[in-house]
Amino acid sequence: MNIKRTLAITKKTFRTILSDKLSLFFVIMGPILSIVVFGLAFSGDVSHVRVLVVNQDEGYLIPPSRVRVSIASAIIANLDSEVVGVDDVATEAEGVKLVESADAYGVIVFPKDFTKNVYEKSLDPSLSLDTTIRVKLNKTNVSVAGAIKEAMGDALVSALASMGVEGAISLDTGDAIYGEKAKYRDFFLPGIASFILYIGIFISTIQAFVGQRISGSLARLQVTPLRASEFVFGYAIAYTVLGLVESASVLTFSVYGFGIACEGSMLLAFLVIGVLAVMSLSLGMMLSSFARRSEQAMASIAIV
Repeated sequence: MNIKRTLAITKKTFRTILSDKLSLFFVIMGPILSIVVFGLAFSGDVSHVRVLVVNQDEGYLIPPSRVRVSIASAIIANLDSEVVGVDDVATEAEGVKLVESADAYGVIVFPKDFTKNVYEKSLDPSLSLDTTIRVKLNKTNVSVAGAIKEAMGDALVSALASMGVEGAISLDTGDAIYGEKAKYRDFFLPGIASFILYIGIFISTIQAFVGQRISGSLARLQVTPLRASEFVFGYAIAYTVLGLVESASVLTFSVYGFGIACEGSMLLAFLVIGVLAVMSLSLGMMLSSFARRSEQAMASIAIV
């Protein structure tokens, strides 16, 4: 192998790359913008989640103290304020309604005589007393639901330790307002499926248009009576149908292949990802008008 000739090819390649300013911009900025977007999306902890509290506990005079204390209030006070923000509501029904309207992520219910029951049961575990804290959550976002449950568990341990009480308290988180029996894939896979759908349609559209320009087909079509609008809309209709078919395939396979929970309307879900498909198509057509080579078109994907 001749090093001189090899380096000559390297030099020529660099000149070609540096002369194409658009491709060079995409190559440099694409990875930077991508890592910024994904870094913002997947970094950071759950914080300042609104949780509602229904506190029916009136406290109890734990001997020998002459001051009425409340274990429920102590648990609330020990909740990590960086994770949850607590607001009081009068009734459980009111709290559930606010969660259903997306104004909060969960409702914590302390039963009546909670402190008294915990203390008496600590003295006699055989007593059948209600010492269960019911936590009703919106579990459609498993990360948020998990953070709330962890914050409740930590607050419970801290409150009992600070009061010197060893009580048999349990957390009941089984009754979900939304997302009952939800798994992490129910939360994560729909976003991945949408991303794959977007990338697939965007790439196929932009490659088709740029391919027409590179092959010379577009130049030949321009000398025919065909109008530019007819050419664009003809392609748009074809790829819209293709995108809708792909959308239906992705939705069907996600729900029936992986068992992703779909509690609402399947038609509405199809319409939402159908809009995504049309948007991806339109974006691909727009960017293909700027790209003169397939390398430019492909390099733009990382930024978009």
